[in-house]
Amino acid sequence: MNDIYRYLYSLTKNHTLAEDLLQDAFTKAHITLLGQEIQDIKPWLFKVAYYTYIDSTRNLVVRVYTHRFIKW
Repeated sequence: MNDIYRYLYSLTKNHTLAEDLLQDAFTKAHITLLGQEIQDIKPWLFKVAYYTYIDSTRNLVVRVYTHRFIKW
């Protein structure tokens, strides 16, 4: 868990965001592991963490982009 947290922190440079992403990544991993068996768990967890980070940045970009063009 500490390795994944440090990896996410290196991507985000934000402790709170890294903790949130860590929780999301482990939640996704837990749900996925309920149905299957993973041979090399640590590299797989890093991949889940990376894609969780990508999803969060993608959602942030969409929110910022739409917020700029919506007139309140």
